Amino acid sequence: MIYPDEPLTVLQMGLMRQKGSRAGYDGKLESLKDRTIGRIRNARVAPAFDEAAANGLFHLEERSDFGLLALAVAHGRVDFLAGDELMGLWGAAENGVLDRVEMVHPHFGDNPVYLAISKKSPFASRVAEISAKLTEIKKSQNFKRALESYGKFLKKDVFDYLLKVSAD
Repeated sequence: MIYPDEPLTVLQMGLMRQKGSRAGYDGKLESLKDRTIGRIRNARVAPAFDEAAANGLFHLEERSDFGLLALAVAHGRVDFLAGDELMGLWGAAENGVLDRVEMVHPHFGDNPVYLAISKKSPFASRVAEISAKLTEIKKSQNFKRALESYGKFLKKDVFDYLLKVSAD
């Protein structure tokens, strides 16, 4: 596989909790000790988080989608949702609980997502051009307009958000 230099997007991996919850996270995984944390079934969150989960630092509950995780957080069935921030917000918005959850900072980290191109693909020789076009597209007004409808749904400016994390 060959990958362009420019990521498609950057996933910010972090925690979501019930709005007003006193469940805290100070950037150290030890602060999650004995908490109940939900994540997507068999998903990876961040290397240190995944290791802490394997070592039993906290109780892990798994669900099949972000909507179910957001509902579990909103209804107090888990202390936190661990995963991609935007997908967590999307799941909460889809299930009508966006106003009942909040993101916790700091994030675990950023995971860039890249387009994978087979070395046997006719596009393999054009990977530099593809990377340049991805950069150009992210700056275009058409890209912004395409994302605005999602931003309204989530009640946040997704375009600025995605560009910010993609540039970091």
